[in-house]
Amino acid sequence: MQRATPVIAVLLFALTGSVFSQRINGRFVTSMYAWQRDDTIGVQNTYVMGFQAVQFDLYQKDISFHTYLQGFSDFGSLTSSGQAVRLYNLYFKASNVGNVLDISLGRQPVYAGVGFGTIDGALSRLRFLGDKVVLVGYAGAVPPPYQKAAVIEHVDKNFMAGGQIIALPVDGGRIAVSYTNSRAEQPSYFAIRRDSLNNALGTFVTPEAYSNQFVGVDASYRLAIPVSVYGRYEYDVNYEHISRAQLFSRVSVTDQVAFTGEYIYRSPRIPFHSYFSIFPRNSVQEIEGGVEYNLSPTWRLFGRLARVSYTLDDNRRYTAGVSNDYGTLSYSGSVGFDGKLNSFSAQCYYPMFERAFIPTLGAEYAEYRLSWDTPVEHVFAGVIGATVRPMPAFSFDLQVQALDNRIVQHDVRFFARANYWFSERLNLFQ
Repeated sequence: MQRATPVIAVLLFALTGSVFSQRINGRFVTSMYAWQRDDTIGVQNTYVMGFQAVQFDLYQKDISFHTYLQGFSDFGSLTSSGQAVRLYNLYFKASNVGNVLDISLGRQPVYAGVGFGTIDGALSRLRFLGDKVVLVGYAGAVPPPYQKAAVIEHVDKNFMAGGQIIALPVDGGRIAVSYTNSRAEQPSYFAIRRDSLNNALGTFVTPEAYSNQFVGVDASYRLAIPVSVYGRYEYDVNYEHISRAQLFSRVSVTDQVAFTGEYIYRSPRIPFHSYFSIFPRNSVQEIEGGVEYNLSPTWRLFGRLARVSYTLDDNRRYTAGVSNDYGTLSYSGSVGFDGKLNSFSAQCYYPMFERAFIPTLGAEYAEYRLSWDTPVEHVFAGVIGATVRPMPAFSFDLQVQALDNRIVQHDVRFFARANYWFSERLNLFQ
């Protein structure tokens, strides 16, 4: 934090002074999480974690600067370092260049179909045909572990690159094709290996970099009548098999009744050259149907039934509940290959004094067994808290969490957070 703060301050000052920023948005979030746990028999310790998040966005016409970082301190020595800083965003962006191009440079998030994550590099969006066709491209190094404020070494072994083509062929329709290629270097290590004569020799092992390479297509279409369809397909180029397939549809029969249906096929996403790639991998298929019924403008009923198919067995999952503008009451259960579960949950909140005070309350009870020959386990969890907003720019959140089961008895945790955000227009050097 001590090293990163001066760098951020210099960049903010340089940008403000050079381009005469006309608007600045900022947000500060300070939070604390505290709990107790039994580390050994008869020994109970208290742990406290503190977090500080800082976000700044500066704008001058079509030029902007964005940054977001988070620091934490461990007051209970839960981790060996005790404190750390994670830099999530730090990039410049030029929008609407030539009325067709957006380009950004720096540490930034990527959401482009099968390509998602964070890069230290460049991202561009090129628009054609009145924004009905968009070409997205990105390339850069992956950040160091724990989002350190540095550029990783060996960029050729730690990178992500790819692109996406998005088209809007008809009103209500969207289709996108995407590709991504990424690598992550693995640390070398010293190990004992046998030679051809069965002699034990010390060997320095340098593993191949992990590799991911995917091609994907996703499409959505909303008809004039209340029908929506979404589809998704992802193919693993390295392993030459389907990684994911999904189809979802929602049909509103009347203003009160709607039906949903979904099919999902998933294969474990394991990096190429990973040690886990030597083990057999089994896909999972899931089919789910649901119904939604609006009792009134504020009260809604819902129910869903699903079947999850594994290689040699299956599982059935069911959910039902009622919700309104102030909370949800639901039941969920499952039975099959992964045991048996029955769960009841309730969450509610009630805004008061024009949303200046919002108390919250939640509880959940569940009984489960991991297999048919194990005893039934019971667990209870509850939360109580409130959000206090004395003025629009400030808010405070307080929450007490409790958990009780056979393994963790009377586990109580405390969470507190303070938010401050602002948006100002600057008129510098007039």
